[in-house]
Amino acid sequence: MEAGPTAAELEDELSTVLTPEVRLSVSDLTDRVATIDLGQPSAAPSGGAGRRAVAQIVLTATSIRGVDAVRLTIAGDPVEAPLPGGQLTSSPLTAADYASFLTAPEPPTATSAPSPEAEPAAPS
Repeated sequence: MEAGPTAAELEDELSTVLTPEVRLSVSDLTDRVATIDLGQPSAAPSGGAGRRAVAQIVLTATSIRGVDAVRLTIAGDPVEAPLPGGQLTSSPLTAADYASFLTAPEPPTATSAPSPEAEPAAPS
């Protein structure tokens, strides 16, 4: 992740919220749960960007055969990770937890054309 998205990835509108300062390392893989260390706490994004970063890490890690869930640590210490709604959890994180990040945003709804007004009745 050091270099960020390539030109082709950017063209495909792929991006990352993880800065080059974030150094991820897998410190353990037990019972299909990968423990991923984020390195320095100051490099980890927060708020909405933090939730997107966690989603990116979890969805990427769980796409690897043999990894069903992720635990996050910072400098070796377990952390509570944000779920999409902002709640914090210390439970292992799964792709299902972040499925909402895989759904394309809804296209804007087209405004319906005003219905034609009823034509006045012809005089009798």
